[in-house]
Amino acid sequence: MFRKVFKYDMKSVGRIVAVLVPAVILMAVVAGLMTRVYGDDVSDMFFILRMTTGVLIFFCLLVVSAFSAAVTILCLRRYYTHFFSDEGYLTFTLPVKRGTLLWSKTLSAFVIVLASVIVQIISALAFIVCVPDGWSTFSKIASNAAAYLFPRYIPLVILVLFTCAASLFGGLALMHFSLTVGHAAAKKHSVLAAIGIWYGISAIKNTVTQIIGFAYLTSMDVYSTVDMTVDPVAAAEEIQSSVMNQMTIYMLIFLIFEAACFFLFYFLNYRMLKNRLSLS
Repeated sequence: MFRKVFKYDMKSVGRIVAVLVPAVILMAVVAGLMTRVYGDDVSDMFFILRMTTGVLIFFCLLVVSAFSAAVTILCLRRYYTHFFSDEGYLTFTLPVKRGTLLWSKTLSAFVIVLASVIVQIISALAFIVCVPDGWSTFSKIASNAAAYLFPRYIPLVILVLFTCAASLFGGLALMHFSLTVGHAAAKKHSVLAAIGIWYGISAIKNTVTQIIGFAYLTSMDVYSTVDMTVDPVAAAEEIQSSVMNQMTIYMLIFLIFEAACFFLFYFLNYRMLKNRLSLS
């Protein structure tokens, strides 16, 4: 049953996103091509053209950068209408567990938002390709970064990716939980209530994150055991290795924290949907 519900959720939002994807990539290409208008001509007519082109480039890049946010809003709208609108009465009459419905909404939103981020990366690459000398510059920076990170810091890179995934899951669970609490607390202005709840919980979560980060970073000690007078080059490498090891532990702490936040908000949301939610 989960597969059918998940497929239905993916189609309901995915068909809208699929229409937007070519437009977003096209906007990035157009923005990149428009950068070629800039040149050495300083005539009044060309100055006006450059100003107009600059505004258009800014607009195109703004659309590309806002794509993931728009997709997230579509996923949240799907969650809200499926549970709390008139469609919700039909939803809860289906022979499907509420946990299955909630997990389907969460996983489908994660996949779609992640896909939108990949589309943004592709759009950024398309923009770079179209910018004069953009690809050659990007290739040099990317090759230098890859040579520095791989293979020595592969565990740290993988840990960062897992932390980002956990953060996305936690963020979606928090937004779903906020919508559920907002609907239960204020039937007429549930969306506004949900925004306020989300903002308040996010502020508390960010404060806790900053406290943990500050406490850990201030406790780091990578210089006391290193003797710079014996071999400065070896000492510098030892410091660099120590910093990376400390950063790995730092990211692991935040991975655990984000995973804990996801399970907390998901569980609370599940309990409300199962036991306490009133659709009247």
